[in-house]
Amino acid sequence: MYLVTASLAEDGDVFLAPSDRVVLRKGPGESWVSKYGIGQSLAQLPAYLFADVVSSGAKNIEPTLVKYFIVSFTNAAISSGVCVLVFLLCLALGYGRGTSLYVVALAGFGAMLWPQSKTLFSEPLQTLCLTGGFSFAMSWRARGGKARAAAAGFLLGLLCATKPVMAAAAAPVVVYFVDGIRVKKNFLKEAPSICFFFGFLVIWTVWVLYYNHIRFGDVFDFGYLGGADRDGIHGFNTPLLVGLHGFILSSGKGLVFYAPVAALSILGYKPMAKRFGAEAATIVAISIAAAVACAKWNAWHGDYSWGPRFMGPVVPLLAIMFGAALKSEGARASSAMKAVAAAVFAVSLFVNMLGVFVNENEFILMTKRHPAFGLPYVNAGAELRDDLLNVHYIPEYSPLAGHWWILKNMVFRGGTTDAELSDRMRDDFPWRNLSPAIQPTNAARAALPDAWWHYLPAFYPLTSSWVAPLAWSFLACAVFLAISLAVIVARK
Repeated sequence: MYLVTASLAEDGDVFLAPSDRVVLRKGPGESWVSKYGIGQSLAQLPAYLFADVVSSGAKNIEPTLVKYFIVSFTNAAISSGVCVLVFLLCLALGYGRGTSLYVVALAGFGAMLWPQSKTLFSEPLQTLCLTGGFSFAMSWRARGGKARAAAAGFLLGLLCATKPVMAAAAAPVVVYFVDGIRVKKNFLKEAPSICFFFGFLVIWTVWVLYYNHIRFGDVFDFGYLGGADRDGIHGFNTPLLVGLHGFILSSGKGLVFYAPVAALSILGYKPMAKRFGAEAATIVAISIAAAVACAKWNAWHGDYSWGPRFMGPVVPLLAIMFGAALKSEGARASSAMKAVAAAVFAVSLFVNMLGVFVNENEFILMTKRHPAFGLPYVNAGAELRDDLLNVHYIPEYSPLAGHWWILKNMVFRGGTTDAELSDRMRDDFPWRNLSPAIQPTNAARAALPDAWWHYLPAFYPLTSSWVAPLAWSFLACAVFLAISLAVIVARK
C-alpha cells in the first residue's frame, strides 16, 4: 500500500516495479500492481507529499527513509481520530464524560488499535470509516442534515475502497440509515440527504470498479483471487467454523484474549437496547457480518500482526456497547460493574502493551518452523493454507506467552550483551516443556524496544540530534493531554 502511495505521488499512476519484498499481482502488459484496496494508499498520500518536501533537506538520513518515517505516523493520526469519534458516540448515547473517557481509553489502549497504529496496515483506517460511518448515520437520524448524511456515505464508501470485503460490515449501517428514512416519515424533506449519502457510496463504488479495471482488466476482480501466492491458491476456502473459532477462541489469535471487551460487550446489549434498540442491533449485525466475511479468508488470522487483525475495526463499537453496562440501574450493580470495568481495562492494557513494546514479527519468525507442522510440507513444495499452526493453536507458542517472555527479558536486561541475553533466554522460553530440544537462537534480537526512537539512532547515529527531542516532545504532549483529561473528569 505504501508503494502505491509513492507511485501515485511520484508517477501519477498505480503501476509498480517488480519486488521480491512484497506480494504483487501481474497487471496489464509488463506492469505489476498491488492486490490491496486503494483506500489506505490515498489516506497516506498527504503525509507522503509533506514528507517529499521535508526530505529534500535531509542531510543525515536517506530521503526515502524520511518519507517512510513520516508516512508511518498516518495510522497514529487515524487512531486518534477513532478515539474522538468513540468519545462523541458515547456522549450521543448519554454515557457522560467519565464513562465516555473510559470507553475511549479502552478502545484506544485495550482493543488492538494501539499496536496497529504502529503499522501501515489498513485496519485503523477501516476502524475510522466504520466507526465514523455509524456515528454520522446515527447523528443524521437524530438531527438530520445533508453534511452528516454525506459524511456517513463518504466514510462507508472509503471503507469499501480500503478493503472491499468490509462491504459486509458496511451493509448493516446502510440498512440502519435506510431505516432512519422510515422513522423520519418525510422522504421529500430528507431527499437531499439521501442523495448525498447514496451519492458518495456510488462514487466510491464506481472508483473501486475502475481501480479493478485498470489493475486487472476486470471490474469484478478485487485482488483477492487469481494470484500465485497463498491467497490466490486458497482464497476464501477456510471452513466457516474453523475461522470463527480461530479469531474468537484460539490460544494464539482469540479475540477474547486480545480484546476481552469483545466478549463482555454482551453485558451492555440489554441496557443499550432499552434506549437505543436500532443502534444496539446495528452494532451486533456489524460484528457478525465482519466475523463471517473474514472467517472464510484463508489468512483469517491476519498475520503478521498483533491479535486477530481483521476483527480490529469492530472492537471500538463493542467497547461502546460495553459502556452501556456501566449505566446499569442500582448502586450495587453499578459498583460491581465498575470493578469489572477496571479489571477489563487493566488486563486489556497489559495485553496490548505486549504488542506495542515487542515487535510482532520477531516471535513469529523465531518459532514458525519449530514443530513438525510446516517442515515436511514446505520441503515438499506444497503450500499450507496456514503455515503458523503452532503460533495460532498451541498455547505454549502463543504470541501472548512469547511477548511476555521477550518483554520481561527486555526490561530486566541490565548490562548483558546480546550473547549473554540469548543464553539467559534459553532458560525460560515458553515452549520449553513442550519442545525442550528446540531452543531459540539469537533471542536477544527480539528483546529490543519496538520504537522508532530506538531504531533510528541505532541505524543512523546522526539522527539522534533530532530523534530524542522529537520523542520527548511527543511524550510531553501525551502527558499534557492525560492531565487535561483527568481535570475534565474531576470537574464532572
